[in-house]
Amino acid sequence: MRRTESLRLLQFNNVYIHMLGYLITGFFTVQIEKLEIPIRPLTGDASTVRARNVQEIDELEEQINVYERRITQLNNSYESMQKRYLRLTEQRHVLKETGVFLEQVTREFYQN
Repeated sequence: MRRTESLRLLQFNNVYIHMLGYLITGFFTVQIEKLEIPIRPLTGDASTVRARNVQEIDELEEQINVYERRITQLNNSYESMQKRYLRLTEQRHVLKETGVFLEQVTREFYQN
């Protein structure tokens, strides 16, 4: 591989890594803010982190995509269950009030 080709490949990889990091960070940032999850500060020295090769990055990207889809499904399920719970709570209240009303009507009917 010529020097210019390897330089282009290196530049592409750097852009790809930054873009991937931005997408991942963006998704998780939205989910974390949405669920109000507290974040602890990073520990350790950034200089000790080693660079990953392209295959590792691709594997990590696929793994993150799987986790992202699963988290999205879980969040959607949670929201759906919350809405269902509120609907059922409201219906239970309506049924209780209907029962009270029917008892009053029945008492009044038999008293007259």
